[in-house]
Amino acid sequence: MMIKKIALFSILFSFTVSLWAGPFIQINSTDAASDYPYIQLRVSVQDKDKNWITGLDEENFLVYEDGYRVNYVQVKNLEKDKELLYLVFSIDSSKSIPEDYFEKIKKSAIDIVIASGVLERIAVFRFNNKVVLLKNFTDNKASLVEEIQKIEQSGTNTVLYDAIYDSIDLISRVEGNRKAVVIFTDGKNEGSSITSEDITSFANANGIPLFIVSFAKAENIKKLRRLSKLTGGQCLEVDSIKNVPAAYQKIIRNIKSQYLIRYHSMVKQDGKTHLAEVRLKHGEIRDRDIQKFSVNQELIKIDFPHLKQILLVVIAGLFIVVFFFLIFFLIKRSRNNFKQRKNLNNKRSFYNSYDTENPVYQKSTDVLKENDLYPVGYSNEDRETIKPVKQEYYANAWLLLQDGRENKKFVLSRDEVVIGSGDECQIIIRSQGVSKKHSCVKKIDGNYFLFDMVSDSGTYLNGTKLLRPKELHDWDEIVAGPVTFIFRGSRF
Repeated sequence: MMIKKIALFSILFSFTVSLWAGPFIQINSTDAASDYPYIQLRVSVQDKDKNWITGLDEENFLVYEDGYRVNYVQVKNLEKDKELLYLVFSIDSSKSIPEDYFEKIKKSAIDIVIASGVLERIAVFRFNNKVVLLKNFTDNKASLVEEIQKIEQSGTNTVLYDAIYDSIDLISRVEGNRKAVVIFTDGKNEGSSITSEDITSFANANGIPLFIVSFAKAENIKKLRRLSKLTGGQCLEVDSIKNVPAAYQKIIRNIKSQYLIRYHSMVKQDGKTHLAEVRLKHGEIRDRDIQKFSVNQELIKIDFPHLKQILLVVIAGLFIVVFFFLIFFLIKRSRNNFKQRKNLNNKRSFYNSYDTENPVYQKSTDVLKENDLYPVGYSNEDRETIKPVKQEYYANAWLLLQDGRENKKFVLSRDEVVIGSGDECQIIIRSQGVSKKHSCVKKIDGNYFLFDMVSDSGTYLNGTKLLRPKELHDWDEIVAGPVTFIFRGSRF
């Protein structure tokens, strides 16, 4: 019997201690969207006397995700930050609030503005049956106090949840970790298009705690307490106007005493619900808190390349461009060399120039002017003599070299073939008795004519010195210096 009493006493004592002891740690918000695959948790820690505990680090926290322990957790104490603190005041101005109560709300807001510090930026909304932004974020206390003083009661409905949603939306657009929404209200909500569940999800997704300043006798105080707790904030029940500055300092301490826990998540973007658990170890204090979170399902995945990848792609692209440029340059150079060799072969000695049935020179397609058909120094009278007598045309013609050893054939594939010792001639004769440009065979209107190019030793046709252009006929003999040619041709 004595043992049973002792056991019962132990159970009751443990139950009493558990009530007295906690909770010590609270997950205020979970951010799984802004820095995925990293998850950010905002937690606050209190001792048994409800004092905020500061100076904690990675050794004091254990993080579990869906029951599995997470390694490499980063913990940041927000109290040490010197960054700005952003607050949004949302003041209930509906006529459902008694007039004296409304004046207390306004004075509470003004007292908080006056008590704010240099690193705090405040924006002000008022709401009744609609939500109005009175002042965007500023540190000008005088202008904030003026806007709050001008607020008057109007309207019959109170769109409390709409006002809270707009306040969260405004503050979520600013950078920084220190943010909170402070609502001054009696808790009545009428005509809102937003539900309390929408408020909770939106606030937690953006890491915005809600601090509600109300009075203990407010009709919906329980709903206000639940809403603030689910978002990581507090419901401050001010019994008298003297307690407002102290309540505000409690809000600031709560915001500054939070810890930002960041870890690499292993969950996929599946849109499913997952559990984040944070366990506290601080001296003799042991506690834990759990909060649900989800990562929005990924519809389209776009992986933007890193700077190193971009540089590698640029370098590879430049290498490819240079490679193709070199290939193009080498091909062009090869073609130019081929053309130069071809032109050089055409200027070789007459022993190598026309030693084949298919000479290098092809028939010219250029349209020649009339003056281009005659060498310099020939008069109009001379030109009359070279007009074809017969309307017969050569299909092709050639010159046979008479060198005593063999008859070498040179096809007249051009409309003009110059014989001489110069390199620019088509048939080159390396002899002192031959001028640089000695004589010329031209094709005019389908017939061939022989010209003397004002040579030193003269050009002879069938034993007669050529004084003016003469038409060539099959088996005519042409003598230029020491070389003799026989003109041959086949007519149509």
